[in-house]
Amino acid sequence: MNRFILTTLVLLLMQPPMAVSLTDDHKQEITLDSNSMFSDLTSREGANVVVFSGDVRIRQGSLLITANRVRTFRRNGDEIYNLIATSGSGGEDFVHFEQMVDDGYLVSADAKKITYNVDKKQIILEGRAALTQKTDRLTAELIKYNVETGNLDLKGGVTMTFTPAKEETDENTID
Repeated sequence: MNRFILTTLVLLLMQPPMAVSLTDDHKQEITLDSNSMFSDLTSREGANVVVFSGDVRIRQGSLLITANRVRTFRRNGDEIYNLIATSGSGGEDFVHFEQMVDDGYLVSADAKKITYNVDKKQIILEGRAALTQKTDRLTAELIKYNVETGNLDLKGGVTMTFTPAKEETDENTID
């Protein structure tokens, strides 16, 4: 049993960390498209709140979030500081997030609710959350992902599925 635990730890340590988003993504403008929009400039939450509904798409550089409904929060009409994307009422719908990373591949995620804290450069996935990078997959009830540093914090029913690096074989070896 101890050999199994040691082998598992070594394999985990050999895995590359979750990658970091494209360097300039957080400097790009945020674009939102949807079927409808409602603006509440007198919100009690101390911010201007705008609600986008129906086939909502949020883009910032290579970052893309798709959802059924998104609430955006702006301080005194300034830049957006928070976005909350939720799935439809159908129970099986999910919000989707994806972003290219500096290594040239896609990180994608799905959850019942995704919050994008623009100031902290953090994506929070809630409710049956799953994050995929290459062939590695993380699932939990709550995943916090920093798009700038690649740091992760997972809570509730955490599962990690990873594919070990393939060993190089000598072509002259006879099986």
